[in-house]
Amino acid sequence: MDNRTSKLNKLFGAILYGQQTVTIQNAPLFLEAICAQSDPADCVSKLITSKAGLASVQAAMRSNLSSTFLNGAATALLKYIQAPELATISRGDFLGQLVLKIVEPPIFWSPFIAAFRAKELQEDAQLCFAWLLLQLVSLPGEAANKYREFAKDPALLNMLLTSSQLDTRTFGSKIKHIIVACSLGAAVDNDEVGPGGQHNNDFVNFHEITILPTTDEIAFNKPAFLHPSAQLEDPETEDTCMAMYLDNQSRLLREDMLYEMREERAPGSLPRSIAPMDTRDFEG
Repeated sequence: MDNRTSKLNKLFGAILYGQQTVTIQNAPLFLEAICAQSDPADCVSKLITSKAGLASVQAAMRSNLSSTFLNGAATALLKYIQAPELATISRGDFLGQLVLKIVEPPIFWSPFIAAFRAKELQEDAQLCFAWLLLQLVSLPGEAANKYREFAKDPALLNMLLTSSQLDTRTFGSKIKHIIVACSLGAAVDNDEVGPGGQHNNDFVNFHEITILPTTDEIAFNKPAFLHPSAQLEDPETEDTCMAMYLDNQSRLLREDMLYEMREERAPGSLPRSIAPMDTRDFEG
């Protein structure tokens, strides 16, 4: 362990256990100390269980609202808490507690939104904004309502879905999917892997999928959604099993086609004729 890491760990422990408080001077160092922890799950657990932990993160994230801070220390913290294991702890409850502490009250969140709209955020910060908004619209119960209303803004969605970054567009597609599902009265279950929202040409109804693949669809490298055989054989799904079977066959045939396209294209190259989806016609 080098000298700087040792000092950061010391500051982390001192603030966590109330021996020091977050100040304008040490706030960036405290955020750096969090990111220096080798185990994100253990780190977030300590932040949540410590009396001063979450409040200290909140104080540090709103200690400086300049674009330099938003693109720097704040983005580093948001990237750190995107560790996949955090989303699985207590069905995402740990991560949800931390996210809400960062955005409520909206002392940090409002300037972060303004910076995104004004295109003052660098690529990493834009990605973190999209990820953070996805966490907020995915919150359980009524906690997500105001964030879903905010995310209906067509201009905002268009910025996400036409981003130059694939991951930002992917988060945007998931956000749009949740908004549309909620507008139709469907429940949002973050544990359920289903069709729709994985990229900009993935929909619940396979008839809505355009035949011409999009850039994001070709670049998508995760398995396509398929209804499991147990679901097809369940007597309770007798009325819908044919529709599910056709859905599976359509997605399997599409994956066969996309596999060949992905194999044939050169690394890093995509058809120029395929552009990110434009959402100017989207209405919440």
